[in-house]
Amino acid sequence: MQKSQEAGNALVGIMKSVEQITDMSVQIATAAEQQFVVAEEVAQSVVLISDVATNAAQSASELADVGS
Repeated sequence: MQKSQEAGNALVGIMKSVEQITDMSVQIATAAEQQFVVAEEVAQSVVLISDVATNAAQSASELADVGS
């Protein structure tokens, strides 16, 4: 009887550990998805900054041509 109770207690402990691991996996997946979204936003911002810099350089070049 005692062996079966020990086995039952061990199984309960295993189940609790599996639940904790599952919860951690969900948290990790959520964090990874959030990081991906932020990385995409950063990439879009870099492209916009590059476009603005290119336009500013073209405008400066045109102004320099007009001034000469």
